[in-house]
Amino acid sequence: MSFLAHLCLNEGRAGRDWYMSVHHEIEIACQRMGWSEKKLCASLAILSPRCGVKANVRAAVALMQGQPKPRGVLGACWDRAKAGEVSGPKVTAFYQALRGDLDSVVVDVWVLRILGGPKNLRPTQYEKWADIVRMTADKLRWWPCQAQAALWVASMKLHGRKPVCMGSVLWSVTQPTLGDWS
Repeated sequence: MSFLAHLCLNEGRAGRDWYMSVHHEIEIACQRMGWSEKKLCASLAILSPRCGVKANVRAAVALMQGQPKPRGVLGACWDRAKAGEVSGPKVTAFYQALRGDLDSVVVDVWVLRILGGPKNLRPTQYEKWADIVRMTADKLRWWPCQAQAALWVASMKLHGRKPVCMGSVLWSVTQPTLGDWS
């Protein structure tokens, strides 16, 4: 068994169904809030580069609620997210995975860290690293997005970070408050 497959089965196993869980929570949130699933997934994907899960979800929800554009890194992507302009290999793969495409492979900084990849990935290099994740998925007989999510969780843990489930954050920021029940 390869080292990466071993990491998926051990350190990252809890992340295996990350995308399925998130996809389900997106469906529920969009039904509850009257939002377009496509628009929310695009917003989450476009606002995700260099952004933690909690900040990403809060920003996407703020955008969906029509709140003003924030400053900083999130503000730089805001107009593209508002227009739903999904582009670039990482953002496109994340959008597809959030929409339920189990063959998508999101190669982000956390996955690159565990694969020993470069800090800044050029678009022309993306498929090389995605193929490594796909090969790991084949060895495990998992979907590519499952292997990627497991590697993401393993990388976070090995770097002293606590992985966060996007679905639980989305649920917490879109659930009705007591005043909404009247």
